[in-house]
Amino acid sequence: MFLDHARIALLQIEAAREAARRAAAPAKATFALGFLTGYEMDWLPAVMALLRDELPSTEVVIHSQSSPELAAGLMRGAIDLAFLRHEKKAPGIVFRLLRKEPLIVLMPSGHRLAKSDAVRPQDNVGEVLIGVPMRNAPALREVTDRYGARVGVDLTPTHEADNLSMAISLVASTGGVALLPLYARNLLPPSVVSRPLAGAPPMIDLSLGYNEANTSPAKSRAWIRNTSPSLSRVSSHVIGSDGNSAMMSGRSCPTSQISAPSCVRCRPASARMRRTMVRPSAPPSWASLGSAANSGGKASTAALVT
Repeated sequence: MFLDHARIALLQIEAAREAARRAAAPAKATFALGFLTGYEMDWLPAVMALLRDELPSTEVVIHSQSSPELAAGLMRGAIDLAFLRHEKKAPGIVFRLLRKEPLIVLMPSGHRLAKSDAVRPQDNVGEVLIGVPMRNAPALREVTDRYGARVGVDLTPTHEADNLSMAISLVASTGGVALLPLYARNLLPPSVVSRPLAGAPPMIDLSLGYNEANTSPAKSRAWIRNTSPSLSRVSSHVIGSDGNSAMMSGRSCPTSQISAPSCVRCRPASARMRRTMVRPSAPPSWASLGSAANSGGKASTAALVT
């Protein structure tokens, strides 16, 4: 009994010591970032590099949610800046287009379509289709439905997944296929592979969103207003001006510090089957981000390795 009381007393002393330390330290501003789950791997290193001057006095909070949830967080003021779809029901939110990316087809590694270099729309007929519900991903569902109508193929999902990881799990467990944005490749396990769609693939927008009535500290508000152009230039090494992915076409990566054969975004799609991780490199300056992207230069916000 005495030992139990002693342990509690020690914990209380430690808690009081931590409270005193925090009281003595200057208060930090909070900056809340929101990401569609999976986009952190592409964008978080770039954002942290641009925020580096604010980091000593700012606590950065990361949210990983669906696009409607991120939009709701922006409207409530719980999130300062978010990478999300252009949500229609989001009054007061400013959306700035960052890039457009194609939808790709996910399938088990042993699936018959995995032998193809590209998947034709009609190849999906008769397959178990994994999709997303309108409530969780309205923009993606609309793009998928429009594409199905354009090519004359019914893409109504057999099963719906509430999030990206669930969709990937359903693909692996049911042997079905899923049409998802290119960024889904960041989270694929070895048992699931992807192939591009033949012809002109459907494209989906990724936007930077913030609330005009944002009440974050002045520096954060200024950063929100000014960061969109820089991030748009950084995104050029992921999706080219023609809407194709460097890692799907095998083109050289214009902003990476690592050699093209080692950069997973610059390998042909058939050569990349392993999961991708992001390792931040030395943070570039604001000026170098712009000049490197405009000139196809050397600055890089992240090195991608397997």
